[in-house]
Amino acid sequence: MVVVSSEEKYCYATAVFGPVIDYLAVMSSRAFYATLQLWREIIRNGFAQPGVYSSDSTTVPAEDLGSGDDVDGGLDSDTVSEIKPADMIDTIGMIRDMEQSEHV
Repeated sequence: MVVVSSEEKYCYATAVFGPVIDYLAVMSSRAFYATLQLWREIIRNGFAQPGVYSSDSTTVPAEDLGSGDDVDGGLDSDTVSEIKPADMIDTIGMIRDMEQSEHV
């Protein structure tokens, strides 16, 4: 299993969520809170997906250890997420389109 350092996790999270934070920072208060609520729901839904769990980088829940035939227990990484960065970018685009249609 590959163990990802805290610094690597931070860099990845910054790359994924940096554009979201920049986007939120320039919004009006009303639009900011509406969009922030959408992001809260996206995150809640992502964490609610089956198989998503929170753990430190050195442990894997016992049920995910597999049969032992596979070196990493069948996991591709030490985290599981249903939301991919490309999907987040698409979601940002969708939110922008919705907001622009509100202002027209």
